[in-house]
This record gives sequence, structure tokens and C-alpha cells, in this order.
Amino acid sequence: MNTHGNSHLLLFEPRNEGHHLMSLHHVAEGLMKIGHQLTLAIDLRTNEAREVLRRKNPALLTETNQVNAYGANGKFRGGNELKALCEVFTTSGADTTFVDSLDGFISSMLRWSTLGINPPSELKGKLGGIYNHPQWFPPEFASFNNWLKKKGFAKLSREGWFSSLLILSEYYVEDLKKDYPETNFVFLPEPGQRSSISQEQARRHFNLPEDATILLNYGVGHRRKGLHLVTEALRRIDSPRLFLFSAGRHNKDLKTRDEALALEQMGRAKVIDRYITEEEESICYRACDFVLAPYLSHFCSSNVLALAVLAGRPMVASDYDLIGRRVRDRKLGILFRNRSVNDLTAKLSNLSKINGAPTEPYTVALARYAEELTVESYRTALQTAFPNGAP
Repeated sequence: MNTHGNSHLLLFEPRNEGHHLMSLHHVAEGLMKIGHQLTLAIDLRTNEAREVLRRKNPALLTETNQVNAYGANGKFRGGNELKALCEVFTTSGADTTFVDSLDGFISSMLRWSTLGINPPSELKGKLGGIYNHPQWFPPEFASFNNWLKKKGFAKLSREGWFSSLLILSEYYVEDLKKDYPETNFVFLPEPGQRSSISQEQARRHFNLPEDATILLNYGVGHRRKGLHLVTEALRRIDSPRLFLFSAGRHNKDLKTRDEALALEQMGRAKVIDRYITEEEESICYRACDFVLAPYLSHFCSSNVLALAVLAGRPMVASDYDLIGRRVRDRKLGILFRNRSVNDLTAKLSNLSKINGAPTEPYTVALARYAEELTVESYRTALQTAFPNGAP
């Protein structure tokens, strides 16, 4: 296990979706703050990544080097993501890697390792970063595929391939440390800033009804995000008190988008089908009463939960894995059975009948948890995992 500091890190994030560049922004700032030299391996096929980073903080470009994770043919350098990481790492002169989302390639890497095929040797002891979904680890998710990945991880850890891995689940990190002592695991809390805009101002900004219980569905509309369960439940409930506010691109699931638009035509929803800016994001969360996370069998966390907590808004969430466990243990909102539109309908129907402020029972618990979700605690975890040992 390599826990020594490094002065030059390759920060690898080849994706441009909003949450990926948001994560890159926070990681880069946290590592720069303790003096690391950074090379950013990003998507330079267009200017989108640079423009987003420039808007976040111009120093992210002026004080780092940037290289393209993609080749002239528009595909990953070397032909796949892992080979691209190796190529940009060896040419950058960096001391180690920080992969913003190891999930892009780690599953196949672990399976190949079980079969005796290791990653490129240049990466031995240098593989580090954020591992969002180690789904092979919890025994309740046991399967042949996860057995292969677990065996592969054990082999690579034992042989010293990993440096520091940042884990998003506080429930798994201590057991991972015990089972794989050769790898440095650090729990990574999710970062965010609290918004000061009032709910009344936020609702006026988006022209939302003042007297409804507003349910926010935020983000890109993939089918696995479960919005179709919500639209079906709302069609079953004849109550003008519940109002759906869907904000974010819906180009991944047009059928559900059309269902939400049908509710909008009935005066029971508002749909913003486009990219939401960072400034608008906080207004969305402050405008609602509850934040939806009806995800289908979603393993691990989501920044939707952190943003809801920081806005002081409880959840209506599937009871599956980490989101469900946090909402239950910390009393952050309402849970329904994973994938069950019937249970969701029952829970929303009960919500529509509440007199008074439906969010009040969760206020204290939300404020308590919000104290843990600061940029400072996020940076502390980063800097613990990747200290700067340069003279």
C-alpha cells in the first residue's frame, strides 16, 4: 500500500456529464490547495470541458496542464479507457493517478485479473481515485459475476496495484480496510454549498405554485432513475396538492418525458427539459418540498441526496442500498419499496393528505446531517488519501 505523498498527480476524467465535471472541479481544487501539481486528462474533442472548468474556477486551467484522453479518431487513446489512462499517465510524467470514477473500467479489469490478465504494468501501485460502486463487496449482492470481481480485487490488492481508494459508503469502508489491508481506503463524504434563497423566491423564479407540495425530480432522465414510477403514481392519485417539478435533460427516456409533459398539460407538473446550470440547481432544490430518488435498484449513493440535505429538503426514495439506508437510519424522508409503483402510490397518497407542513418532521435530522456534507470535509478526505509529500 502506497500512502506516501506525491507532488504530481494525473487527474483522469474523460466524461463531460454534469456530475463528472462537478466532481473533477471539487477534486482538483482540493488537491491544488495542498500544492499538488496536476495534469488533467479530460475530453478535449470539444471545448465543453474547458468551458465548464473555466466557469467554475479559471485556475483549474491556468494552474494545471490539460491533455486529451481521446485520440485523433475520437476514441479513447489506446483503444479503451484503461489503456488511455496508462498512455496519458506515462507521457505526463506524473507520480500517480487519481481516477475521478474508477467505475468506468474497474469491473472488467477485476474480471480479467481473476483470469490472470493484469492491468498495464506501468500502473502498478499507481491506481487510485474514487470508487463509487464496489457492488461485489456486500454479501447481499453475491453473484457469480461479483465473485469474479471480488477475487480479482483481492489479487490486485494483495499484489499492491492500488494506492488510495476513496469510498462513498460509510457502511463499507471499515470492513474493506480489514479485508484488504494492502490498499488504503478513505471514506469520502459528498460536498456541497448551502443556498440562502427562500422557498418563495425559488418558486417565483420557476413560476411554480405556492400552495402545492412540490416533488422535485432532478437530473438526466435515464429510465433507471425511476421517474416513470412517479408519473404513474401521480396519475393514480387524484390530488391537486401534489405537483411534479422535473428539471434536467430528458433525451434518455422520451416516453417518461412525454408522461411528465402530459401531467404538465393537466396543470400538475412543470417540466424543464434542458441542461440546468449550477446557479439554477440550488434554486430547484430550494423551490421544492421533497426531492425524489425513485431509482431502480441503484447501488451506492447519489449527489441528489446530498443536495437535498444541504437545501433542507427531505427525500421520497427507493429503499434500496445506500440511499435507502441513509434515509432510514438518519430519518431523512419517506421510503418506498424498490421498483414498487403500488407502494410509491400509497406513500404519495398519504403525503397528499397531511395537514400542516409535511417536511417539519425531518427538519432537525436534515440539519444535523448537513453539517457532515461540507466542502471542507470533502477536501480533508482527499488530502488524507493523497497527501503532498513533496519537499
